[in-house]
Amino acid sequence: DDSAPATTADNDIFSVLRLALNDVHDTSLLFGFSVDPSSKEVFYNLEAERRLGDNWQVELRARFFTGPIDATDATFALEQDDYFQLRLARYF
Repeated sequence: DDSAPATTADNDIFSVLRLALNDVHDTSLLFGFSVDPSSKEVFYNLEAERRLGDNWQVELRARFFTGPIDATDATFALEQDDYFQLRLARYF
């Protein structure tokens, strides 16, 4: 009803897949998406990581929006805020 607090995820559909291979390189993948059936807006999230030998690790992070985002929608401010990160780390 109208007394409920405003939310950007009203009646959205969310799905996620997590895959952990339990291998010697500790490989893992997390992929999820959220769909707004009324506006057809889709949000994607991807996270992956893997060790490379004993001292190195590579990680990928990505988050992005697709679909038409109306200027009156609460998530309009995030329309251009896609994010991509590739990280290589060395531990010693």
